[in-house]
Order: sequence, then C-alpha cells, then structure tokens
Amino acid sequence: MMGTLAAELAKKQIRTFQDRYMATVTGDIEDVNGVLKIVRINVHYNLKLPADKYADAKEAFNNYIIRCPAAQSVMECIELLTDQLPALRDKLRLTQREFAAVIGISRQSVIDLEHKNRKITRAVMIAMLTFFSLRRETAQLLYEKNLYNMDYVVSLGFTSDMIQKIHNLDRE
Repeated sequence: MMGTLAAELAKKQIRTFQDRYMATVTGDIEDVNGVLKIVRINVHYNLKLPADKYADAKEAFNNYIIRCPAAQSVMECIELLTDQLPALRDKLRLTQREFAAVIGISRQSVIDLEHKNRKITRAVMIAMLTFFSLRRETAQLLYEKNLYNMDYVVSLGFTSDMIQKIHNLDRE
C-alpha cells in the first residue's frame, strides 16, 4: 500500500523519502465471547510536505486505493464473502448466532458484516474462508463465484485446484 501511494505522490511531484513519508499501523483488540481478538487495523500515514502541495497530496491519497493491487485484492474478496454470507450460512442451515459462535465473533458482528456496517478483519476473513472451504456445499458456491482464483485468497493458500481436489468438484 505504501508503494502505491508513493507512486501516486510521485505523479504529483511529491517526494517520499524515508524521512518524509512513514506509516504507523495499530490495531484494536476486543473481548469477543471471552477471546481477545484483533478487530480493527488502522494505518496512519505521515507525510511531510510543503503547504502548496497539500491539495495534490490529498488528491493522490484519494486516488491510490483504486490503483493498489493489495487493497483491491482484499476488497474483492471481502465484497464476495460479505455479499454471499447469508447464502453461505443458509446452505449450512446456520443462524447468525450459530455462525458467530463458530467463527468467534458476536452475533451483532455477523449482522453488521451482512449489512456491510462493519469492516471485516483479516483474522475473521481467514476464519470464514477456512470454515466455508472445508464444507463441500459452501466451497462449491465460492468455487462457482471464482473466489479461489482471487489473488488474495490464493496468497492464503486457498486455490481452485486445491478446493476442486478436496471436494471432487467438476471444472466448468
């Protein structure tokens, strides 16, 4: 992400040397059903620049997310999982409460994810991927939606070939 933003800033003639450009990453930990979990990750960018470059820097920052491969890969996966979450739960006949207990989050968090009122954490996304990938009914649905061809999902070790072999799915 820093590299993509640096490239956008460079287009605006804004230097990003190490003493001028840094990022601080923090996370929030909460008790979720008696388990401490990272529920948010925040990235705070620090950029020293002349006052006359502020508007250019702001424009670069607003544009970089659409050009960032890492962010786009993750966002694509998140969108598919949150869009399909009710259907995935239904396939397994799980209530929001039952699914929440399995994944280790609150029922309200499941509701918020399904209504896109909450950002999904990496830990929850991996838990969901693992849970749904190990069950043929849901793995098939995600396979048909090409989830296992998304770069981010493949980088986590979930590939189309692996899912096809585990569940003996037909290639289409």
